[in-house]
Amino acid sequence: MRFPEFIGEWKVERLGDIIEFKAGYAFPSSGMLNAKSTYQLIKMSNVYRNELRLDRNPSFWDRVNVKQTEFLLKKGDTILTLTGTVGKKDFGYSVQINEDDKYLLNQRLVLLREKKGKSVNGFVGQVVSNEKFLDDFLR
Repeated sequence: MRFPEFIGEWKVERLGDIIEFKAGYAFPSSGMLNAKSTYQLIKMSNVYRNELRLDRNPSFWDRVNVKQTEFLLKKGDTILTLTGTVGKKDFGYSVQINEDDKYLLNQRLVLLREKKGKSVNGFVGQVVSNEKFLDDFLR
C-alpha cells in the first residue's frame, strides 16, 4: 500500500514497540450507576460493529481511585473487543476515542495507546480493522 503524500523512509517496527496494550478493568457491578455521572464505563456492548454506541446499556461511575485512573481513556486511544459468541464473528470490533477523561475501560476490552514519543496518527485503528488482522485475531 502506498500513500502519495508520504515523504521519507518507511521503517518497520513491531506493534508492541509503538503501542501500549492494556486490558480493561473489572469494575464491580455494585458500584455502577444507571444515571449519568462523571464517567461512562465503556463495555463490550458499547463497541458495536466498529461504532461507539454510548446509548447501548449505559453504565456510569462516580469517581475513580488511584488504581482505576489507569483505565481512563484518552483522545486518540483505540479500543478493541476481545470476546464474543462462540461460532460468531461478533468480536474484534474497534473504535477510536475522541475525548479525554470521560470514559473508563471495562473488562473484556483492550486499550491500544501509542507509547510516549511515538506518533502513529490513527494507524492503530487502521491495523485492527484490517481484514488480515481480523482473520488472524478471530482464528
